[in-house]
Amino acid sequence: MKRDPDRQAIINEAVRLYREALEDLLPGENATLDQVETAITEIGHEVFPDLQEKLINERNRKARVNKIDCACGGVTRYRGMCTKTLITVHGLLRLKRPYYHCSS
Repeated sequence: MKRDPDRQAIINEAVRLYREALEDLLPGENATLDQVETAITEIGHEVFPDLQEKLINERNRKARVNKIDCACGGVTRYRGMCTKTLITVHGLLRLKRPYYHCSS
């Protein structure tokens, strides 16, 4: 199976982020269940938003067509990328997406 280099780069970055978070936040062997749960939650809060943003925005980096059909029956033209901020379960997501405009 052929490996996608962009996908592998995201996986490598996620592993690096997890490793850093684990080294910084993973409690010692005498930690209580509460301490372990707190550490795991903090690790997730550090890694998940960044990983989510990278995955979503990587999909939007692909080449775009210059024209697509509009719901009104006209044709929309690609105008560039715009950023929209969404609230997700992992926090704020800065979504970069293509912007099209219909002159009809």
